[in-house]
Amino acid sequence: MIASRKMENCVAVAEQIESDTGRTAMPYQVHVGRWDELDGLVVATYQRFGKIDTLINNAGMSPVYDKLTDVTEKLFDAVVNLNLKGPFRLSALVGERMIAAAAGRSSTSAPRARCARRPTSSPTPRRRPDSTR
Repeated sequence: MIASRKMENCVAVAEQIESDTGRTAMPYQVHVGRWDELDGLVVATYQRFGKIDTLINNAGMSPVYDKLTDVTEKLFDAVVNLNLKGPFRLSALVGERMIAAAAGRSSTSAPRARCARRPTSSPTPRRRPDSTR
């Protein structure tokens, strides 16, 4: 199953996979950030292939903005829907079926983002005090 918002891209990738591997690939247009579209994706996949062996959540966005106060509620909601809510829902829908079938794997890939470790005041982890229980 090749799923994306742009059907023409899905078709091109599915055709390439079929050409290169001789295996069946199915294009499917879906917006992962919209929960109401995800049930159809899962149902179509199971109808066509009978199972899902691996789910890869690779949809995501990381918009650029000058400062945090420039982020509008609309933009924030769009990012959360696509990066968190959609993959969560899709993983839940597929995960339940995978568990019922006792097989399969799931993976979530975050969009590329600039991340830095935050410095800590202590270079080594703090030890817990001994318990006297």
